[in-house]
Amino acid sequence: MNAKLKLFCSIFITGLFVGCTSKAVTTDSPLDDFSDKNTEKINVSKSLDLERYEIYKPTSVIKDADYYFVENQTHENLINIIDIKKDKVFHGINRGEGPHELISPSSFQREGNDFFIYDIARKTIYKIWKEGDSISINKFSQLITNERLFQVYLLPKGFLGLGLMNNFWVTYYDKNNALTSSLDFPDFNNTRNLTNIEKGSLYMSSTITIKPDGSKMVCATQKAGVISFCNLQSEKIIEYKRLKYHAPLVSPPRVAGSSSVAFDRNNKIGFCGSASDNNYVFLLYSGRTFNSHGMSSHHCEHVLIYDWDGKPLKHLMLEKPIYGNLSYDSDTHILYGIGYDPEGMILEYDLNRIKL
Repeated sequence: MNAKLKLFCSIFITGLFVGCTSKAVTTDSPLDDFSDKNTEKINVSKSLDLERYEIYKPTSVIKDADYYFVENQTHENLINIIDIKKDKVFHGINRGEGPHELISPSSFQREGNDFFIYDIARKTIYKIWKEGDSISINKFSQLITNERLFQVYLLPKGFLGLGLMNNFWVTYYDKNNALTSSLDFPDFNNTRNLTNIEKGSLYMSSTITIKPDGSKMVCATQKAGVISFCNLQSEKIIEYKRLKYHAPLVSPPRVAGSSSVAFDRNNKIGFCGSASDNNYVFLLYSGRTFNSHGMSSHHCEHVLIYDWDGKPLKHLMLEKPIYGNLSYDSDTHILYGIGYDPEGMILEYDLNRIKL
């Protein structure tokens, strides 16, 4: 999940549904689905201090061959490209209302060989360009929808949306911006008295990972413990498995007219990031609460690995927590993300010796 959206949600808050199989709630934690035999501690294989590149508030990273693309939570130089071989960094793209600036950036992602970022305020997806030593953005797609989308995920035939929506958890839009399908909100006894717009504010910080061929996706909640496995067929979302764990500890808004639900300090943080390849799904899990960890509750020590049938395979206990997004390089079998200790850094975990 985009880390700036996570910060926004902490402040702001803080379908097709066919052939679905839901797991009976027998445990409060997804960690209990992994035996001791399938749980393994893993050390950092490589780290890179980002302060020496003048990147002070990193939120997400995507690796492309000999380059790191790093998103920065600042008003200037939102996107930074590190040339690993030359040990050189390129900065670009500022926050603002100018034609080559972003008002409210979100959903930094890679699709094929290209990189994209979404502007929530403008409802526009931009393609990121590097020419020489400069980084710029060009308009890629203008979204035409009445829904307030805070995250978008590109697909070969459209895109998925998450946001402050009145009726849906996840939406599927085709290339013509037509809403073709949706996924229903997770259902818990203690959320049934919430309005749909309040449920939207609760679940809009979820994380999504899409299978490289675009045929499947997994959506996992950040403010609760829910994982949804779905087929993406004929521009429709078809859920085939839902795993439900801990419910969100919430109450209706305390301010009249607000859609912001109130969270209990003991509410467990769920899934903060996700990645996948054609065989496996990697989910970054916290399990922490604000009472136990304060502002570090979104720093995650657990990576849970599933196959695309939803079978739990391996629980990795990280030496150093990852904050924000999770990425995976299927060619080198390396997981990577952003960590803080206390400065921001890129953390890599080599999975070549891990047996799944």
